[in-house]
Amino acid sequence: MGTENKQKIVVAPSLLAADFSNLEKALDYCNNSSATWLHLDIMDQQFVPNLSFGPDIVKNIRKHSKLFFDVHLMVSNPFEMIDSFINAGADGISFHIIKLNVLICYAGLLLNLKLLLRLLKNIWTLLIM
Repeated sequence: MGTENKQKIVVAPSLLAADFSNLEKALDYCNNSSATWLHLDIMDQQFVPNLSFGPDIVKNIRKHSKLFFDVHLMVSNPFEMIDSFINAGADGISFHIIKLNVLICYAGLLLNLKLLLRLLKNIWTLLIM
């Protein structure tokens, strides 16, 4: 009883943990492991202090892996970058909508019901931080 509702665990190593001097070796390691996803943190040095890589790297490594490419955009203008990452081979994209630099504040997300229902059909993950 209860086993029919168990969700499959997704193993998603992050490319940022790889040795960037030998990405091919790191990808081979992931491809031959129990991983089903590859997590790709994209940072623009504006939304967060770090700078990582862009769609060209994603496009190049896409040729070497059939893993699900989980692109996480930590960038100031995610909507300007989504198409580039889709074209580069992303299978899923998550992003931050807003960054608040306020100590005491409540944030609200306002969507009309029709838009919310349309969005829910396409949302595959929701992360509340």
